Amino acid sequence: MLDDFVPDDVRLFRKVSRAFVVRDSKTGGRRLSSQAFQNNTNPKTERMSILLEDRLACDAIAPESIVAGTELLLVALRAGFVRLPAQGQSVERTPTAADPAHGDVVGPKPKSVQNSFARAAEWVVPSEGPDAL
Repeated sequence: MLDDFVPDDVRLFRKVSRAFVVRDSKTGGRRLSSQAFQNNTNPKTERMSILLEDRLACDAIAPESIVAGTELLLVALRAGFVRLPAQGQSVERTPTAADPAHGDVVGPKPKSVQNSFARAAEWVVPSEGPDAL
């Protein structure tokens, strides 16, 4: 059984639509849009859904399998990063019967925070990053 506290080194996985991969006008390459890190909008809350790496590991679920067979992509942020004072966020475990690894990044996400998350995100699927699409 895991404690409620999410350690700093735990990856927080975020499923991302391909629509949130955009062309970077500065580099000519592709990058993740800040829109991938908006709070839930239906209903409007200060919560952003994520999946917790440590719980997935307890259940022997490979992160890549989360989006297998879908058109979705997978990126990750570290819990310690999202909790930095400049981000103003907290991480909560919010498991459901259907999704025991579910969690939320809680706090307002102004454009500055969304941009910070987009820059810091680690690509999981595709592991090569957005230019592999």
